[in-house]
Amino acid sequence: MDSNNIILVESLLTFADVLRSIVILDNAKIHMYRELEDLIHSRGSILFFLPPYSPQLNPIEVGFSLLKRWLTRHAPLAFRQDPSRTLSVALVQCTKKNDKVGINLYQHCGYGLQELDKNCFFQ
Repeated sequence: MDSNNIILVESLLTFADVLRSIVILDNAKIHMYRELEDLIHSRGSILFFLPPYSPQLNPIEVGFSLLKRWLTRHAPLAFRQDPSRTLSVALVQCTKKNDKVGINLYQHCGYGLQELDKNCFFQ
């Protein structure tokens, strides 16, 4: 198991105590290994994979698209030098509460403004 897989497994373990959790993954290469599948099933969780090429079933793809577009326009050099800081700035810039784009993104993904007000990205 490589370091990317370890990070993924550790993030999934935060939900390990929630009985009968349903884990939905897309077909990214990082999700395709037996240890992850075994871990999910050993915790009593159910694993579903989305069909290939189905971004309409995965609302976060809309956000990733917005993030990638912002990084391409504003931060190609900065990302190479300090990826963590650049991503932090990009997330804030892409999801500003006063920015209509952030509100539209939430609504496009099926959330109302009540959920938007509780979101940790907005300060």
